[in-house]
Amino acid sequence: MLGDVVTALCERVGLTAADLDVAELTDEVHGFGIARQISVRGALEMLAAAYAFDAVESDHQLKFKKRGRSPSVRWSSTSYVFVPSTYS
Repeated sequence: MLGDVVTALCERVGLTAADLDVAELTDEVHGFGIARQISVRGALEMLAAAYAFDAVESDHQLKFKKRGRSPSVRWSSTSYVFVPSTYS
């Protein structure tokens, strides 16, 4: 599973499973090889491009979220506050 691959890569740099949220990364990965020296970040970027996910830090966790899912928060036009500028 993609989440297992991402977790294994993150563990190479000292993160633990408790530091990560990979629940949305359920794609099957049939193989992932690194043919040249590359950073963990570089490997994660390649996987993110191939499997359409992003990483964000929230609540002291690195969370991996699939792109294209429905938004978690929606803001209406009444949610905004207009503050007039005091600068000329």
